[in-house]
Amino acid sequence: MKLRILKEEAIDGALNKKILGCLQKAFPDGVLNFKESRYWHGSVPAWTVLLEEENSIIAHVGIVERSIKAGTDTIRIAGLQNVCVAPEHRGKNLSNMVVKASMDEAMRLNIDFGLLFCIKQIEKIYACGGWKTLHERTVVRVEADGREISIPEKNIVMYYPLVKKNFPEGNIHLQGNDW
Repeated sequence: MKLRILKEEAIDGALNKKILGCLQKAFPDGVLNFKESRYWHGSVPAWTVLLEEENSIIAHVGIVERSIKAGTDTIRIAGLQNVCVAPEHRGKNLSNMVVKASMDEAMRLNIDFGLLFCIKQIEKIYACGGWKTLHERTVVRVEADGREISIPEKNIVMYYPLVKKNFPEGNIHLQGNDW
């Protein structure tokens, strides 16, 4: 297995196609979402972590870098996007491998926190990797047309301490769309 961390501009068309293939296999209900794009709501990752085996992508995570507001504080975050493992490779702790590599890179880049949105069914997986749930926070995102709306309550917000250890109190404004 080969682990690679790539800046977005280093991902060419052929590699992009391989990543899209992995995302389509991992999220069969989202095949149409991943037909041409690897990201949600126009939030392009700054870098991507890939795990490859025999010229195939078997695990992936995209990282969106952004400054956001938490209460009155402005913080830099590395937002996890599209964490996936190809179905035939699940159960081998590969998602933790790419997520840990992404947070190691974020620490190297002096980013304050990792941030992710997940559903209840996978909250434990991230918690086992050191991620902490942010309870009772309103999280506001900005639509392409400028409207500010809260992310759905089904989304669990979790953070990973990096340069800073304690996430600021208060509601969260993503200063852009979610990812």
